[in-house]
Amino acid sequence: MASRRTYQCVGVLLVVARVMGKFGALLSCIPAPVLGGIVLILFGMIISLGLGYLESVRLHSTRNMVVLGVSFSVGMALPSWIKTNPGVINTGYVRVSLSVCEREKVSEVGST
Repeated sequence: MASRRTYQCVGVLLVVARVMGKFGALLSCIPAPVLGGIVLILFGMIISLGLGYLESVRLHSTRNMVVLGVSFSVGMALPSWIKTNPGVINTGYVRVSLSVCEREKVSEVGST
């Protein structure tokens, strides 16, 4: 796949990007549809990579089939369960997520 040097360079780049406010401001200026396209392509590549790994898995094993079936079932059922039970999962980071949403709303109001 990739070398350790690649991950080290990306890690250093992310640390530098975190320190530099201008880089963060540049990323926050990317329009939502562009970010949506990037996320769509990113998750499509992640899913295709995961499905590619299934070629080397022995699916005749009951254990492997159970793991795969439970993973897919939970992955498809969890989003609708969270929508019907919104307050059940409490991670303790409500203020952080709300402040991120508020920043987006404030920037949208300021740009109009």
